[in-house]
Amino acid sequence: MSYKDRRDQAIANEYLGSHMACRKCGQHCDTEMLSNFGGQCGACFAAYTREINPPTIPRTMAQKRAIAERARSVLANKAGGNGDARATARRLRELEGSGMRLTPGQQWVLKCCEAKSGIGWTT
Repeated sequence: MSYKDRRDQAIANEYLGSHMACRKCGQHCDTEMLSNFGGQCGACFAAYTREINPPTIPRTMAQKRAIAERARSVLANKAGGNGDARATARRLRELEGSGMRLTPGQQWVLKCCEAKSGIGWTT
């Protein structure tokens, strides 16, 4: 075996030592990439994630209306269990009166609920 052959073999061994085949397509990839992507190359892993999590974009107006209605109902329920802004403002004022300091988010909800229910802005 000549020097060139040994050199080429050493280079090939070094390259193949840090590379393995993708378990789906067989393409040689860096072992670190295969380790990160569960034995798959980047392209196969991207295809796998598209299969698992297909993009769900509402296509029709009926689908968009249904999403908007669900969002409205969730937001109404978060604003006091039954959508009652006055009750939410009352509970937050009771918490504040008991000595608890409201977070900035709670203060914002309190002001919004007071404005919505017509109680008015108080500081």
